[in-house]
Amino acid sequence: MAGEHQWYGASPAFQIALSALEAGISVLPIRPDGSKQPAVSRWKHYQQEQPTEAEVQAWFLGHPQRGLALVTGWVSGNLIALDFDDPAMFAVWQQRVRHDPGLCDLYNFIATGYEERTPKNGRHLLFRCPASEGNQKLALRAVPEPQRFQTLAETREEGGLIIIDPSRGAVHPTGRPYVRLRGGVATIRTIAAEQRALLYASVRAFDEVPPQPQRAPRLMQPRCPTFCHAEGSSREHRPGEIFERDPGVTWESLLIPLGWQLVRTDANGESYWRHPGKRGLTHSATTNADGTNRLFCFSASPGLPTECYLTKFTFYAWWYHGGNFKEAARVLASQGYTTRTKEMAL
Repeated sequence: MAGEHQWYGASPAFQIALSALEAGISVLPIRPDGSKQPAVSRWKHYQQEQPTEAEVQAWFLGHPQRGLALVTGWVSGNLIALDFDDPAMFAVWQQRVRHDPGLCDLYNFIATGYEERTPKNGRHLLFRCPASEGNQKLALRAVPEPQRFQTLAETREEGGLIIIDPSRGAVHPTGRPYVRLRGGVATIRTIAAEQRALLYASVRAFDEVPPQPQRAPRLMQPRCPTFCHAEGSSREHRPGEIFERDPGVTWESLLIPLGWQLVRTDANGESYWRHPGKRGLTHSATTNADGTNRLFCFSASPGLPTECYLTKFTFYAWWYHGGNFKEAARVLASQGYTTRTKEMAL
């Protein structure tokens, strides 16, 4: 691995990217356009395999304005980022931590390994833990429709990425930089599963969102399709799978009536969507990014799982039934998505 002294004059993002790669962390370049999106296509490949030094050179040398992101999860040695989006909530949490010796010691142990301030004065704490899972929303605040939720604190784990210092300039929509306060990519700490559970519980104590009532389901087709019993296993004829195969159920029919905006569709068939209530030019979700016609949501504001792929049935279950798949299947069956009846119309 080339040392930093061999790349004199290269961008700080490139220097840190090489250091991160040397520390066993998968890295990505970020576009300097405020979108907070990777500057490489098909970037999810790097959630499974770290880039080579030659790829990192190609991404950053000659592109000094690009930002830097670390890929979280097992590909980076079970890297986790705890992201405090709301600075006021972080300040109150920090005060409470100071009065708990065990939490205070844990916070300082993690923070001396890696802590940074975000462009909106939030905080990133980076650490490793063998028990990493998927991205989690630890604390939310209810806000008026159509946004529904404001994220106060969340994690980036398996399937996620986190933009870090020295990203600055147009990398973030505010134009402000990410600023490392303590530690660095080579000093990120590792904690035990029990410590991670204690840390998360302390943050979840600030969750302001009560259990959500189920939404009244409404399909976007004027008529529920007619289905006839066909040969095959019962699994092939579950309501959710019939719903998936219905040619009348498209992402346009599901999202547009709810206020989602289709920003554009590229030459590869990947569509970029803006969730209801979102302002500006950036998108918050894509469909068909991996060629399987699934939704990938980047923003927590719609109240959907983020940084993972959602089928149309999964979206329906979360949007209308709060993630209760059994209830979602029952309602779909009552609306005609079943093999138990030959005809059913709304």
